[in-house]
Amino acid sequence: VHVRLEDLQHSFSAGITLKSAAATPQQQEVMGTTYKLATLNEIGVYWNDHLVRPISAKPEEKFKQEMRNLISHQNLLTQSFYIVRPVTTSIAITSNNNDIVAEQSIPKKVINVLLEALQVQVSEIQLQQILEVKERVEIFRVRKKYRMYRPVKHTPAVDPIRWWKFLIQSHLDPIRERRRTMSADWLLKRREKRLRYMKLWKSKLLSSKFSETDELCKLEEELSYEDIAYFRSLVEAPISAEKLVKRETAAKGWWEWGTSFLSPAVEEENVNEQVIENELKLSGEERDAFFDALNATNSNIQDSELPETYVKSKIQISMNQIQFSLCGSHNHEKFPVLEGNLFGLSIEHASLPASGVTRVELHSFEVTDHFTPGTLYPIIAKPTMADGMQDFFSLIFEQNPMSSDNDLHLEIDVNSSDIIIQPQLISRILQIFSSPKASHSPKKLEAKIEKHVE
Repeated sequence: VHVRLEDLQHSFSAGITLKSAAATPQQQEVMGTTYKLATLNEIGVYWNDHLVRPISAKPEEKFKQEMRNLISHQNLLTQSFYIVRPVTTSIAITSNNNDIVAEQSIPKKVINVLLEALQVQVSEIQLQQILEVKERVEIFRVRKKYRMYRPVKHTPAVDPIRWWKFLIQSHLDPIRERRRTMSADWLLKRREKRLRYMKLWKSKLLSSKFSETDELCKLEEELSYEDIAYFRSLVEAPISAEKLVKRETAAKGWWEWGTSFLSPAVEEENVNEQVIENELKLSGEERDAFFDALNATNSNIQDSELPETYVKSKIQISMNQIQFSLCGSHNHEKFPVLEGNLFGLSIEHASLPASGVTRVELHSFEVTDHFTPGTLYPIIAKPTMADGMQDFFSLIFEQNPMSSDNDLHLEIDVNSSDIIIQPQLISRILQIFSSPKASHSPKKLEAKIEKHVE
């Protein structure tokens, strides 16, 4: 698998490569437990900061062959522009299919993700190009609202009058729109639309015989997405869940058609409600309480039967080492500036019936200075090794903790570390991270436009 992006104007290309992917063709079941294994072989991310020749899309066979040739191998890595070196990832899934949980120590599902070593290497030119792409995306976002007024077939030198109209219209239209939405006439019409839409939406929710009307569709075309969501929330908030009628119409959208199997038949539901009302002769409060009890889903009932300490699902991510290298660039040649290593990183999330626990542990780390000449301290950051020290960093985050009535529980344990500050290295790192076009940042551009318009 190879996904590639080429920018000929700025002479760079970027992409994601995957040599192969494999999975167990069948489930292996032993004593009610299912085992699955998936492997992603040599997945990597590259950024070529000096694109010499683009890949031609024709002929098709040649294009496919060139795309395959660019997929680098972990043992034979000839391209130096990989920012995430190809790495092999194994994913193991264990499912407990037993209906009755015999032991609380066996989770319902366990997902293990194993990475031996993850290597990330970014050069100065690559980082600046990434920052430039980010800025261009932000500039596009700012200019997107004015693009509808921009002339397409004429340049400012050919037709300056048309461009002056574009400039004036881009400045005046937002002001006119803002003033229009503050007028009494607009507020009155919006109120009328709100009341009418809420009435139609309530009829759709509560009536099983309601059919889509042209008026409702027309209002949804005229109203904004935010207004529709707000008006619907005003209608649905006072309506209890058991009073909402699940409707199935002959003309369905693709979403309703794809999810229709998740909902029971409407006729059967309505008949059951009528039988209950006629035979039990319940009052209004008794009827609401009865349907509230019936509204409990099977999953909630199962969760209520499980012990609080039982683990329903667990996700474990283990990485023996993460290496990060920051390189300077000169004439398209890289030289190391800073290198960091994280050793023994593990992330675990356990989902319990009424809570969730996330644990993050880091055994050790090390930061090396490759820039300062003749330094006596090449290792500028590392943990202080003490007797009996196990992990440098550990974090526990728990939602709805069982040991207290709090909603959240956060526990962080960090051991001491030695850090040496090198002024030359800090200046060089700041120089690498500074974009050459920082003066034209989107925030400054947007601020100038808004200030000029006001």
